[in-house]
Parts: sequence; structure tokens; C-alpha cells
Amino acid sequence: MEEWMSLLFNHGFAAVVAFYLLHRMEKKLDLLINAVCERPTQE
Repeated sequence: MEEWMSLLFNHGFAAVVAFYLLHRMEKKLDLLINAVCERPTQE
């Protein structure tokens, strides 16, 4: 928790929120990328 607070004070609230949201979405984005890459091609 102390790390998050130091990030908040050093980089601003908006940057910390953006980093947090990107961090949470990383797994979902990886799953989406893999699903798109593995889909069968339509001929």
C-alpha cells in the first residue's frame, strides 16, 4: 500500500489510475489477442 501512495504523490492521481486499469486489463487483453490469432481463417 505504501508503494501505491508514493506513486500517487510522485506521479499524480490520473497516471496511477491509468496504470492500475492497464494492469488489471492485461490478462483480458492477452486472452483476446490469443483468441483472435487462433481463430480459424475463412476461405
